[in-house]
Amino acid sequence: MIVAQVELPDNWFTSVRVCLQAAYLLPALAGVIRDELSGGSFGDCCPAVLVVGPTRELVIQIDRECHKFAHGTFIRSSLAYGGASVPHQKRELQRGSHVVVGTPGRLLMFVSEGTVSASHS
Repeated sequence: MIVAQVELPDNWFTSVRVCLQAAYLLPALAGVIRDELSGGSFGDCCPAVLVVGPTRELVIQIDRECHKFAHGTFIRSSLAYGGASVPHQKRELQRGSHVVVGTPGRLLMFVSEGTVSASHS
């Protein structure tokens, strides 16, 4: 019988998380770039990509990875989550974003008041 012991690095969970986020974000970001280059555009309230996460910590992490993956491009992202300044988030969303990352409650609030629309996402 052969028994193998696998040593995982201390940050193995972080690496897996980043890979999973990349698996979802990279195709979406590539689509945004392709659409922009072919003459498409996003509206002030209509992001091209809408990412919904269950917790504020996760949406912050997703947005951080989105910024890393989109570095050097024209892609803008915005956050929408509870526990943060509503006026600040609203101003950022009104400036227009290709990607909006948020929690369900805050996104529903912004959708219901017309700040964000999912009609083109």
